[in-house]
Amino acid sequence: MKSSTSLLHAALLLNRLSLGLLFVLAGVRKLIPTDDASTPQRLKAFARSVADKAPLPEQLGLAYGYALPWAEIVFGAMLIVGLFSRIAALAIALMLLSFLIAMGPAWWPESGSAYDKNFILLSLAVLLVVTGSGKFALRADGSFR
Repeated sequence: MKSSTSLLHAALLLNRLSLGLLFVLAGVRKLIPTDDASTPQRLKAFARSVADKAPLPEQLGLAYGYALPWAEIVFGAMLIVGLFSRIAALAIALMLLSFLIAMGPAWWPESGSAYDKNFILLSLAVLLVVTGSGKFALRADGSFR
């Protein structure tokens, strides 16, 4: 019994670390300046692409596009350290759900888009919403479990 509990906590840690790191890197990637674009230019271009593709009013799509990289970084980092993991996992699950809605169902099987991968990531986020961070996490009071 104790070994299965230990394995569960290790699996939850692996889930948190991989999902959190994926989101942190996705957010940072949208902000890193390149030779031909500064961070503000990259963020503006990303926000514009979201507004153009999202099934939202333009201003709401722009706001979502500007906020998304920062949300990915913040909530991904929260998952990595295990701080407020259920809240972070819920926010990530909602982001993934919005990606699935924005991409639409026209993905099978020709496009090879990330649509199907987002279903897997969504299931990992929902698992963390249900179970919490597990044993190896930072508590809100700054202590480690």
